[in-house]
Amino acid sequence: MSGRGKHRLLRNVSSSGKVSCTSQTKREVRSENYVPKGNDGTPGLYFNKDSELACRLVQNIKEFRSKSAFFTSPAWARNRHVSTLVSHFLRVLTGHPGKGYERKYLRAEDGGTLALDMTGGSKRANNGGPLILMIAGLGGSSDDSYTKSMAAAAAKKGWKSAVLCMRGTGNGPVTSARFFSARRGSTEDVRFVVSHLKDQYPDTPIVGVGWSLGGCIMANALLEQDKLVEADGSKPKGFLSAAAILAAPFDLNHSTKVLDQWPSTIYDARLGKGLVSRCMPHIEKFRADFQEHFDSKEKPLDVAKIVSSKRVRDFDEHVTAPFFGHDSATDYYSHSSPAARINGAAPEVPMLVVSALDDPIVGSAGIPFKAARENPNLFLAATEHGGHLGWVEGLSQGLGYDMSTKQDAESIPPSWTERAVLGFFQHACCTEETDRHP
Repeated sequence: MSGRGKHRLLRNVSSSGKVSCTSQTKREVRSENYVPKGNDGTPGLYFNKDSELACRLVQNIKEFRSKSAFFTSPAWARNRHVSTLVSHFLRVLTGHPGKGYERKYLRAEDGGTLALDMTGGSKRANNGGPLILMIAGLGGSSDDSYTKSMAAAAAKKGWKSAVLCMRGTGNGPVTSARFFSARRGSTEDVRFVVSHLKDQYPDTPIVGVGWSLGGCIMANALLEQDKLVEADGSKPKGFLSAAAILAAPFDLNHSTKVLDQWPSTIYDARLGKGLVSRCMPHIEKFRADFQEHFDSKEKPLDVAKIVSSKRVRDFDEHVTAPFFGHDSATDYYSHSSPAARINGAAPEVPMLVVSALDDPIVGSAGIPFKAARENPNLFLAATEHGGHLGWVEGLSQGLGYDMSTKQDAESIPPSWTERAVLGFFQHACCTEETDRHP
């Protein structure tokens, strides 16, 4: 599971200024934010107290170690809908992170085209850090404020990042009938892109960040790779070293029920409409392929029903489920939900989960509280507030995300989520250069 050269995954480093969690010095990990057993579903941290990963994270990252540094939302943003809407509509990030995006188009084996937006800079230099592959939420892209700001925060550390725009998003070309889903097809696309990045950066660990549905896709990719091996027993090239999952729906059936409740129905209608608008170019351009694909699944292609879909579940019932070989939306959700497959042994590489307990879009069902106490590779931060992709800290913190422009790059520090995620990668995929106490 280790990378090449001086990069390695969770290896002990015994040099000045670094906390080492060796077997000789291992002790029970303590944090002011730790949630004791029997209190699942309350705000705080969930982790295996004998985990080397947890030791490194708690000892080196104050956002995890100290209660005063854990996420706190201002009083005016503690309503789940206020946090969600303010962060969505009022964030404005001018310019581009780092030296700007460089778009690359990758042609997948099925003829589809994947748009990959990478931060600029030297191909070789990465300041000893990992390369971060990001996937935005449902229908999102590299243009979303949270992807831009995470890329900006990574650029400040000298780290490269790339945003994978899922098929039909990010104004990428439509060259095949296939759309995206929460698992089938999409996880293959993730591995394809990671393999490409490993060809370009063979000595750099590739890590993933996913938000909302992108977090679901990233979690599924991480869980699937546990079972993938080459003929010689080695891990495949498209292998993620670690991942951070933010505001993800771990139980998709539950999340659609959350969206059925007022006023979350407003989000549902907006998301459903967006899915229809992004999918129709695929259907219109590849109508014969769509028809043939649905016929092979013995499912009727009813374009009228697709166009009239008002909710996410409607769209998934008429498009996503049948296209990817599922009997119904319920069957698709059950197959694609990560919750049932996260346990004391899976995933096998470090995974950070950040979930707001008041999320009005994905809900809180399926958050892997129990698994986090058992799996030494799983570290979970549950915040009391945050809404969906909100985590608003205040106007001075860019409404929850790094809002720095090229002109004031040092004036606004990265947000709590960015500090937590980048700190996680720094100590989960450590190098001589990056494993330092912040």
